[in-house]
Amino acid sequence: MTVVITLLASDNAKNRRRARRAAERESTESIKCATLGSKPRVTTQAVRKPIERVVKAVSSTEGYGRQLQKAISHHEPIAQKREEKQRREHMKVRNPLGQQVNARQKMRGKSIPLI
Repeated sequence: MTVVITLLASDNAKNRRRARRAAERESTESIKCATLGSKPRVTTQAVRKPIERVVKAVSSTEGYGRQLQKAISHHEPIAQKREEKQRREHMKVRNPLGQQVNARQKMRGKSIPLI
C-alpha cells in the first residue's frame, strides 16, 4: 500500500478533513479487499440510452397508451360540444327586446359614520 500525500494550495481545516477522510476510505477499502479477497467493485456506465418512461407509456399500443387513446377519443368530442355551447351562450342576446344591456346595480344606502 502506497500513501500519496498531496498538498493543496490552501492548507485549511476543510482540506485537511478531506485528506483525512480520503486516507480513511483507502484504508477501509484495503481492509475489505484483504478480508474478502476481491478487488473493489468497478462502477460501470450503461451503454444504452435512457428511455423516457412517459413517452414509452403513451406511445405504446398496449396497456396504458391504448387506454389513453380510447379516453381521448371519447372525451374530445364532448369537450368540443361544451366549448361551442358556451361560446354560443356568451354571444346570445337574452333580452326579450333584443337589446344588450350594460347596467350597474344602484347603491341603495349611504354609509353611516361611526361617531
